Amino acid sequence: MHDVADQCNRPGPDSYTMIYLLGWFTLYLSWFVQSATRYRGRFFLLFCLLVFGGISFFRADVGTDTASYESMFLDFINEYQWNGLEPAFVLLALFLSGVMPSVEIAVRAVSLVFFGFLVWFLYRSDNNERILLLLYLLPVFAYQYSMNTLRAGLAFSFILLATQELRQGKEKSAIIFGLSGVFFHYSAIISIIYIFLSIRSWFKFLNIFWAAIILMLVGTAYIFNQDYFLSKFALYTEYVAPSPLSGLSIVFPLALILVGVLFGRLPKKEKIKLFVLGFLGISSSWLLIRFSYAGLRFLDLFAYAVPLSVLMAYARCRLSFDRVLIGSLFLAGVLSSAAAYYRFTADYTVGSSPWLPYQTWLQLF
Repeated sequence: MHDVADQCNRPGPDSYTMIYLLGWFTLYLSWFVQSATRYRGRFFLLFCLLVFGGISFFRADVGTDTASYESMFLDFINEYQWNGLEPAFVLLALFLSGVMPSVEIAVRAVSLVFFGFLVWFLYRSDNNERILLLLYLLPVFAYQYSMNTLRAGLAFSFILLATQELRQGKEKSAIIFGLSGVFFHYSAIISIIYIFLSIRSWFKFLNIFWAAIILMLVGTAYIFNQDYFLSKFALYTEYVAPSPLSGLSIVFPLALILVGVLFGRLPKKEKIKLFVLGFLGISSSWLLIRFSYAGLRFLDLFAYAVPLSVLMAYARCRLSFDRVLIGSLFLAGVLSSAAAYYRFTADYTVGSSPWLPYQTWLQLF
């Protein structure tokens, strides 16, 4: 598929930059219609997932890491020897490469798997979960996790399902979903620890015990796969953030959500816990950016861990999202979408699989 750009004349930016706006427009139109009609069902959100899924699956050489994943899938089917990469993702890649007509289509099929998990989440969702999905999670992550960082996207979908299991009181299955997410992207353990800290009392012995168990598991995984982790650590320490403003597109939306929590209807104790935990996580990651690219990776993880911890708090207190929180989620989603679109247009034609101009592999036929 790398010859799409050669076979098709590249149009000007005005012709092929609107496709991403279509997805976001569909979301906010759905929210307007639902608000006007007081509809609380799943139909509009399902339609939005179909729109995003179509944009993701039918993309050609689009999405920053798409070309890299195609090369990775080729390595998997050519006498691949495991080098520490997340095993669940390797198995999924091998399966898709075996049933799809090409590795290029197999890479794009990962997007369908991602949205399939979101459809499953939607099917079992309550109203709070649907609001969060519509106003924040999809605007922020639908493109990024289905067209770029595919492993992180699959891990995110499993953690999303894990929180849903917790909300339904199914702790064992929540643990299974959470651990499954880690095997799609190791860094997901940070999000799991963050959510664990947000839903448990920090000073109870049993919770301290379980926290120690999690840390022991992390340490064990590191020992058995230390070459891979050390190479990643070296990579993150070698590179720093490209700009002093890097990360602000995540920090500001998360700050809006935390402000919404403070002025919302949660009990004071829950507000303080969520705000303190969020402030510490976000500020420490922001400081880390000055020394290592890892700070941006932590912010990426907190970008969904923070709102999911808020979702869990409202579920524990048996409260519906209030207008203040809904407003903060809406503003956070809009701000994140605008920042993403700016990055898409700023990198027009940059790289082997840039976000823009958007083209589909259907143009080959």
